[in-house]
Amino acid sequence: MENKKFKNRTELSIFIAAVLAVLVALNYLSTRYFTRIDMTESKQYSVSEPTKRALRELNDLVNVRVFLSKNLPSHMHQTVATIKDLLSEYKAYSGPNLRITYEDPADDQQIRQAAQSLGIPEVQIQSFDRDKAQVMNGYLGLAILFEDRSESIPVIQNLHNLEYDLTQAIMRVVRTEVPTVGVLDTEGNSMPMPQMHQQDPNPPSSIQQLYTPLFEGLKENYTVETVELSDGNPVDSKIRTLIVPGGSEFDQKTLYALDQFFMRGGEFDRDG
Repeated sequence: MENKKFKNRTELSIFIAAVLAVLVALNYLSTRYFTRIDMTESKQYSVSEPTKRALRELNDLVNVRVFLSKNLPSHMHQTVATIKDLLSEYKAYSGPNLRITYEDPADDQQIRQAAQSLGIPEVQIQSFDRDKAQVMNGYLGLAILFEDRSESIPVIQNLHNLEYDLTQAIMRVVRTEVPTVGVLDTEGNSMPMPQMHQQDPNPPSSIQQLYTPLFEGLKENYTVETVELSDGNPVDSKIRTLIVPGGSEFDQKTLYALDQFFMRGGEFDRDG
C-alpha cells in the first residue's frame, strides 16, 4: 500500500514538473516568436509590417518613458489600455532592445522635471462625475530615448496615428544619418507650357513656396533639397529618392539627368 502511494506521489510530481516545464517553454517562445490573431476587419490591433521590421532591426537599447497619470477619468481607461496593448506588441517584436517604463509625474518631483525637460506637459483633462463636468490635470505623453538623442509625443490624442508617430520617432533617434530627399525644381527645369500660371498674376516665386505642405511634411523626417537639372549636372549622389512634381514637360538635359539618376538605382516618386 505504501509503495502504491509513493508511486502515485512520484507520478504526480513528475506530471507537475512536466506541466511547469511546458509553461516555461511556452512563455519563452511567446517572447521570442510573438504573434497576435487579429480578427477585426480594420486590423486595429496589429502593428504593420514596416513597424515589425523596424523593431526587429534594433541593435541597441532604446528607452520608451511613458508619462501617464494613474488617476485619469474613467472615459479614458480604454485609451490607456489601447496604448499599453500597442506598446506591449512593440516590446514583443523588439525583444531586449526596447525598454518601456510607466511613470506618474504626480508621484515624484524628479519625474515631473524629467517630463518637462523632455517636452511632456501637464495638460487639463475634462472628467465627468455624476453628470458634473470637472477639469483635472494629468499626463498622457511619452518620450523615446537613445544615447544622447530623444523624441517625444507630448500628448497622445490620436490613437489612429500613434503607431506611425511612435515608429517614426524610434527610427529618428536610432538612425546614424538623416536621409536626403530631393524635390525637382520643375519651375526651372521644364519647358514652357501653354497657360502655365496664366490665371495667376502673382505665381509663387519658388518650388518650395509652390509646394509648401510637401516640403514641410518631408522635413519632419528628412533633409530636403531642391534639385536643379536644367544645367545638365547629375543629381547629387547623396539623394536616393527624388520627388518630381507633376504638370511639366522636361527639356533634354533634364531628361538625361533623370535617366542617369534612375540608372544608378535612384528612386522616383511622381507627385501629381
